[in-house]
Amino acid sequence: MSCKAIVHTLIVAAALFYADGSTLASRILWRVPLPGQYVPVRPVLSPDGETIYVLDLSGDLHAVDPDGWVRWTVEDVGNQGVDVSQDGTVYAGDERHVVALYPDGSDKWTYPIPHPRPIVAYGPAVGPEGNIYHVGSDGSGDPQRGPFSLTPDGELRWETPVWFRPTVAWSQLAFGPKSGGGGYQMVYVSGSHLARVDTEAGEIDMIGGGAAGKVVVNKVGNIYFGGTGYDPDGNVLFATANIIEAAANNGDVYSVWAGLNRLDPWDGSTIWNLNTPGGWNGNISPTPADDLLLCRGPGNAYQPPGTIRAASTDGEFLWSNDLPVDDGRVSAMGTQAVYSPDGRTAYVGSTTLFQGYAQTCYLYAIDVAPETVGVPEGPAPGAAPEITTATPNPVNSSATIRFELPATHHIRLGIYDVAGRLVYTPFEGKLPAGRHAMTWNGKDTTGRTVPAGVYFARLVAGGDARSRKLVVAR
Repeated sequence: MSCKAIVHTLIVAAALFYADGSTLASRILWRVPLPGQYVPVRPVLSPDGETIYVLDLSGDLHAVDPDGWVRWTVEDVGNQGVDVSQDGTVYAGDERHVVALYPDGSDKWTYPIPHPRPIVAYGPAVGPEGNIYHVGSDGSGDPQRGPFSLTPDGELRWETPVWFRPTVAWSQLAFGPKSGGGGYQMVYVSGSHLARVDTEAGEIDMIGGGAAGKVVVNKVGNIYFGGTGYDPDGNVLFATANIIEAAANNGDVYSVWAGLNRLDPWDGSTIWNLNTPGGWNGNISPTPADDLLLCRGPGNAYQPPGTIRAASTDGEFLWSNDLPVDDGRVSAMGTQAVYSPDGRTAYVGSTTLFQGYAQTCYLYAIDVAPETVGVPEGPAPGAAPEITTATPNPVNSSATIRFELPATHHIRLGIYDVAGRLVYTPFEGKLPAGRHAMTWNGKDTTGRTVPAGVYFARLVAGGDARSRKLVVAR
């Protein structure tokens, strides 16, 4: 591995065009060119929200600032996964190794995987308790190397050999609480089944069968794969024709099947269906505040135009944005989005698959505008809800969040981590106009004390949203 500077061209919206040369009116703030046909995995954000980390197909890792400039690139870290911990350490890897880097791109440690088998790996991913998880494959014979866990210092915690190999096409690890709040489990796709792994002991069992797709875990630990929902113990909740793609922080699940759908997370019934002409084609991405969904629209990377669409979580179509055509090749939304801490910018990777060999794909920054997400730029005092203080900050054991409401509202006050995952909900309900205060006890929804790092208190009321950064120090 080596660190290098890369030549970068910042392309603003005004410089983007349709294939016929007409100007593309766009929500695209910028795009960073990356080598290869597609961005292999979803980008991630640093704890302070000031750096976007994105892998390219060749396995190089790029650190990009919120204005679209590449700070550094580290070569050959792997293209199967990237994640970041609360202390800012960046993890990447593939079937050969797991690599840990400091925020400046310098080496921290490397964990080699013995006898690697090409193109068989998931992760690495940072678990809810801060340990590192990966699924590799040992080419030396059966049983193959399966899931294993490392400490943040790169020491092996456990490994579980398996007699089956994972499916590469859906390279993601999902985490959720076990039933009864007794720790966490990791879930990943293995062939046409799901592997459930206890994150503490490494014990593994298999559920499901005959399905395909992404694995999704919601905040209560329910598991969704293909069109089937399971409880945290692997018992079937429902089976439906809907292909479930995403879970929101509030526990709702969303699918693409004859349109965009919101489903009841317990019985799979359709709460609403949005069947917009042209369709909704995957990579559903709820915002941290659960007020907007991005999704790939018409165009499957070979049928122009490639489109990103937005809908409200109430099922209302909001807007559609075509992506530019470059040298006759269509860009499509190739990954799920990760959002800036204020929820106003989405970062997504593109794909140009099925169009012959393409030299370039992109990391896009998309403006999910204030009028879309309901985060006003700067209203007059008293015209919108405001978080006035959050004290103490840094947070040691608890914090009191004070806010003002201009009118009676149903509000939701949530605590989110830098990846946009809901950590805890101090309050959700109806409150009158005036000043209010709520206390967060520094714990997550399972009652565990959260690790040190950066979090965000987010207040949503009457279509408006406000955020306040919290630093937890232990």
